[in-house]
Amino acid sequence: MKRVKFLLGQTKSHDDNNPELPYIEGNYFNFIDNNTQFMSCLEQTVENNPDNIRYLLSLAKAYNIVNRLDDMVEILTQIGQIQKKIK
Repeated sequence: MKRVKFLLGQTKSHDDNNPELPYIEGNYFNFIDNNTQFMSCLEQTVENNPDNIRYLLSLAKAYNIVNRLDDMVEILTQIGQIQKKIK
């Protein structure tokens, strides 16, 4: 895991504006059971990409893990509204 953390740091130093980086970093924190950081990274990801369903689903998962169920329901509702626009 130290290698993954190192590579994330290297990537951030070269391409800090990549919208995937907070998402990937969040998944790293999820893997090491740092749920607060997982949620924080996903909130940042969604803030920068509010209509990306994959990011929203991950944030809903993070909210579920930290027992923020009202926030999870809000995100799932937002996903439903996005899907209605797509159809």
